[in-house]
Amino acid sequence: MYYTAAILIGFGFGIFIPTFQTMKLNMADRGHRGAVNSTFFTAFDIGVGTGMFCGGKIYAYLNLNWAFGIGALLNLLAIVYFYRISLDHYRKNKLGVDSD
Repeated sequence: MYYTAAILIGFGFGIFIPTFQTMKLNMADRGHRGAVNSTFFTAFDIGVGTGMFCGGKIYAYLNLNWAFGIGALLNLLAIVYFYRISLDHYRKNKLGVDSD
């Protein structure tokens, strides 16, 4: 199960990270795409680092079941946030692939 979880997590990263990056790039004109990329990856790295730190603290105070449970809950909240808020914002503000 551990290896299966690792494969599924890797598969998810492989699909969602380029998709979210493309969504952000579609909201910026060509002159600002470098800033969008750097901001996206900075936020991504901060999120990964913070998640690892918080997961370790949760594990230290509670146990591994709680760490995975809280992580799953946060993922579900992120999905709801994406569909309720972020997707509408993206649809209203995207410039398209060929915009200048």
